[in-house]
Amino acid sequence: MLKKFEITMKYKTVTEYIETQPENNQKILRELRILLKKAYPKGVESISYNVPALSLKDDGKRDSQVMYAGFKKHIGFYPFPTTIEHFKKELIDYKTAKGSIQFPVDKPLPKKLITKMVKFRVKELQKSNSDKRSTTSKVDIFIKNSKRWKQEIEALRNILLKTKLEEEFKWSKPCYSFEGSNIAIIQPFKSCLGFMFFKGSLLKDPKKLLVDNGPNSQAARRLEFESLSEINKQAPILRAYIKEAISIAISGDKVKFKKKPEPMPKEMKDYFKKKPKVKKAFEALTPGRQRGYILHVSSAKQSATRQSRIEKCTDKILSGKGISDR
Repeated sequence: MLKKFEITMKYKTVTEYIETQPENNQKILRELRILLKKAYPKGVESISYNVPALSLKDDGKRDSQVMYAGFKKHIGFYPFPTTIEHFKKELIDYKTAKGSIQFPVDKPLPKKLITKMVKFRVKELQKSNSDKRSTTSKVDIFIKNSKRWKQEIEALRNILLKTKLEEEFKWSKPCYSFEGSNIAIIQPFKSCLGFMFFKGSLLKDPKKLLVDNGPNSQAARRLEFESLSEINKQAPILRAYIKEAISIAISGDKVKFKKKPEPMPKEMKDYFKKKPKVKKAFEALTPGRQRGYILHVSSAKQSATRQSRIEKCTDKILSGKGISDR
C-alpha cells in the first residue's frame, strides 16, 4: 500500500512532480510515465496522494489507479495488491510489500514486467465491473426483500456508495471494503439497523457512539440507527468514521487480541484425541478462528450439544475455514 511521503509542496500536475525530483529520478520517472501510457493509452493522468497516478477507470477511485513515486534509492510503484500477488514470482528480485514495489534507481526498469502488470490490472478491473453488476443486483434484492429498515438501508447505502469503499455482498449482507480489506457491513436487527466496523475498536470514536458487536467481540464495533432521520443527521459522523477506518486499513494497524486463549471445552479436547487429523487442522487455524470455534462450542449448555457442535464443524475445520466462513 502507498506509504506516507515527506511532502514539501502540493503538486498539481505529473510534470510538476517529476521536475521537482533529483535529476536521476526525473529520467526514470519520465521513462515510467511513457511506459504506463503505452501500456494503457486510454489512461488519464492525475495527482493522487500527492504523487503521479494513471487511472485505469474513470471512477476516480484509488484502486482503479496505478501510482508511482520517487525516493532517494528507489522508485515506488503501486499497481494494487492483487497484481503484486499475481506476479510475485517475477518480482522475486525486488523488494515488495502488500501494495508496493521498489525499483532501485541504479538498475533499469523491468519494462516488459511493468507493462504486463498494467494490462493484468486493466483486465482485472474489467472483470470487476461485471462482478459489481452482480453485487449490485444482490444488494438490490436484499433491500427489496428486507422486512424492516428498508428506507434506512437505502439511505445508508447511498452514503456509502459516495465514499472510497467498494460494495460487495458477503455473509448474505451488503459489505464494504477498501483495496480488498473488509471495512464494514450492514446488519439489520429487530431493534435497530447496525453498521459494523470490522476493526471498530481501533476507531477513536470521540462521540462514544460505537457499541460492542457482541459479548465476545474484541475487534468489531457498530453504529446503531433506529430511524431514517437519525441516519441523515449522523451522516457527517459516519463519513468521518469511514475515512478513519480507511486510514487504518492503509496503515496496516491490527487489533491486539487477548493473548490468553479461551479455555477449550472438555468435549473438544476429547474429540481431538480421537481425531488427530482434525486436531492438527484446528491448530493450523488462525487464533481468531480457533477462538470462534471454542466460543461456539462452549456456548451450548448441554454436553451432548457441545459434542454435536464440534462434530458438525469438522468439515469446516479440515477445510481451514472459520465458524462464520462459507
